[in-house]
Amino acid sequence: MDEKSSETALVPAQTDLQVALRGAVSLWASATTSESERRADLLRDKQRIVLSFFRHTDKLPSEVEPVDVQGWLRDLAEKGISAGTAYQHACLLSSFYSWAMRDPEVGRLRCKNYFQARKFY
Repeated sequence: MDEKSSETALVPAQTDLQVALRGAVSLWASATTSESERRADLLRDKQRIVLSFFRHTDKLPSEVEPVDVQGWLRDLAEKGISAGTAYQHACLLSSFYSWAMRDPEVGRLRCKNYFQARKFY
């Protein structure tokens, strides 16, 4: 084992909470995506977009504040993402939170201030 491998050999790739978040996002995407020829692409894109928000903030859903959503959208704009695409991203994030709040098992992930964040755009 080389030096770099020995440093990371016993470090978990993801925390349990990160795994739970990925699972919740996957369940949401599946539950909110209709059967179609494009379903696989839609599932991938929805998950990628919502998970990109959580990577951007480096926070769990329950820790997110309105300013985090605003900052993410601002960064998307700075990257040249069109207003329409940024709006779509915001809608997907909103859909994830709405779904999570309805599901008792996933509800623990919800953001207490999320609905105040709806003024983000």
